[in-house]
Amino acid sequence: MTQRALSLPEIRDHIGIFLSKNALLNCILVSQDWYRSFEPYLYYGILTPQSDTSMIYWPPLDRFGPKYENEGYARHVRRLALNSDTPAEYLVPNYINLEYLQLFNPLFRTINLESLTTIEVHRNRIADFVQRHHTNLEHVKVMGYNGPISKNFWDLLTTNSMFPKLRKITIQPNMEGPESNRQHSHTLHMDADISELFWKACTKLKSLELQDFRPAVPDQHAWPEFPHLENLFMLDTTGWKVSKQAAMLGLLAQSPQLKCLSWVLNFDEYLPSTEAEDLHQGALTNAQIIEGMAGIATSHQLQSLECLELTLYPDTHTPETMSTAVSKAMATFLNALATPLSVLHIDNFDFDAVRSFPSLQRHLVGLRDLNIGLPEAESSQMRLRLLIEVDPEETTEYKTYRDQQLFALKALSNLTWLESINLSGRWNDEELQKFIGVEQELKSARYNEAYRLDLRVCQSLGYLDNLKNLSYIYFWIGPVWEDDEIMWAMEYWPNLRDVGSVYPEAMEDCDVDMQ
Repeated sequence: MTQRALSLPEIRDHIGIFLSKNALLNCILVSQDWYRSFEPYLYYGILTPQSDTSMIYWPPLDRFGPKYENEGYARHVRRLALNSDTPAEYLVPNYINLEYLQLFNPLFRTINLESLTTIEVHRNRIADFVQRHHTNLEHVKVMGYNGPISKNFWDLLTTNSMFPKLRKITIQPNMEGPESNRQHSHTLHMDADISELFWKACTKLKSLELQDFRPAVPDQHAWPEFPHLENLFMLDTTGWKVSKQAAMLGLLAQSPQLKCLSWVLNFDEYLPSTEAEDLHQGALTNAQIIEGMAGIATSHQLQSLECLELTLYPDTHTPETMSTAVSKAMATFLNALATPLSVLHIDNFDFDAVRSFPSLQRHLVGLRDLNIGLPEAESSQMRLRLLIEVDPEETTEYKTYRDQQLFALKALSNLTWLESINLSGRWNDEELQKFIGVEQELKSARYNEAYRLDLRVCQSLGYLDNLKNLSYIYFWIGPVWEDDEIMWAMEYWPNLRDVGSVYPEAMEDCDVDMQ
């Protein structure tokens, strides 16, 4: 086949595609016209910080062109991270399209936007930078703090003339350094006056993400309204008693536009004095919290909710009556929603609650992403998945554990929209050996049996017949799949693209193309 020469516009397009996918550190463009054409790709790919860490590589601006081109670079930057190592020349241009600004401690914590003469010159420049670029900022992220964030920062955010487009705030603590420092950062609270400014700033947000950050909860009569809030993520509210957590949840869940609610509960200061009370009170608290959410839903506050991520009190051997209370509360909540959920993640849901799952299915029509299991399940992954935690009950019968696995699959077989299955347990080798009760020489074979879900058994029982959309299967603990099992699974599920428990060497031996 005869190959024709590419035209200059075609060459330009091909180079543009390449530059958009590759961050080059050195590039020579011989044509000023071409320089203008590729300017967005070059500056965005090379000079915009790509990492959330404080160690950011800042190449000198003059490496890529004369100083008068700095404004050209700044025009195309939409995301920028500033720390104490940021070169001064990066603060000079006007980033007229800047939408996302990330600020690192100790740089930002001590900025005083009212009295710039009282702080260091470098911080003065950054304070001026923040003030100059408030017009287009949509997302401000403050991370790495280990002390109170300046009141002036919240004052700035609440000023109507400042940050008119701000719709998202993300706050993360200092998670690096000695353990003592991390513990210290976790004990920080916001004073009432600063908290008032914080809540005022949140009234214009669409998204709020807080991690280890605890503003004071206002009195109920002084609760602000959140007419625009669509996404709420609260992680690790250590130091708040249950009453505070419930109040905060009730406060923020009243946004009529709320679409995604992620709430990781923490009960460290609520643990009863005895284990028996702990087991009973844990499930009771779970039921009360979910009942409270059901009350909010019943009052027609959650009309737009599509995604719920909730971590409950970690009780794995709760009396059945208490688990029933949790399940009933969840059913009431789901039934009260205006529209069915498309995403539901619940961590620390014990097996008795999983056993009651069939009664919840009618409330989950159209569910695409169900996650019931361990907090370590990487819930931030965007791919659709199904995680079911099937813990053995207190029994020495091997058959019971196997039956629980099959029961869980059978209970979920009607969720035909699901595209992924992730089965996990939480037994280590020592516990598993004790549970199975076999001699050491038999341990390996029985171990494999205990953690191998026989898909062909499920097929013969019709458990997975409806799940034709599966593209991902993963067993958290288990042996490597055999070649014939991989081939069988791919034949049974034509959309299968990922078998999570297959080790790379097994895939190489099998020579199966999973792409």
